[in-house]
Amino acid sequence: NEMLKKYGYAIRTPANFKRSVRSDEFNGINRIIGEKRSGIYLYDEPYIGEEQFTKSYIIAKRNNILRKHLHGPDRKDSIPTYVSTDSINVELFSKEIILNGYRAIETRGWWEMANEFFGGPFVSYTIYFPSIGKVVTIEGNVFAPSKRKQPLLRSIELAATTFKAKK
Repeated sequence: NEMLKKYGYAIRTPANFKRSVRSDEFNGINRIIGEKRSGIYLYDEPYIGEEQFTKSYIIAKRNNILRKHLHGPDRKDSIPTYVSTDSINVELFSKEIILNGYRAIETRGWWEMANEFFGGPFVSYTIYFPSIGKVVTIEGNVFAPSKRKQPLLRSIELAATTFKAKK
């Protein structure tokens, strides 16, 4: 309810996720259970046009915002670590869908920690909310042993489908 009042949109937070990052442009919640880690992130911008729904725009926006807000472990050599999209080694998948009655772009791919050696799958939904004049991105990253990623991705997908916007 707090998020709906402040931003004009919200999602239902899975019970075992905790708020990890909060700013005027970015909100994040995370779950860490042993070696399994997953995060759901929301960010928005005013609707300015159709270019916001292209794969190149979505990935550039994603890389920019995640670099600012999701950092990895501190390195002794002071080289920065941050979340980025691996668009070289893994082909990105993107398609237009209707999600809860709204136009959206679903994007899937692989995230990596720049200047470190780990990463995992991500799923992202870029949604246009005409009632509030915003394009909202809801996405999630997963880091887990190889056979345990799919259930975590499904929980992120489910959370993303619970969104609502002010009418």
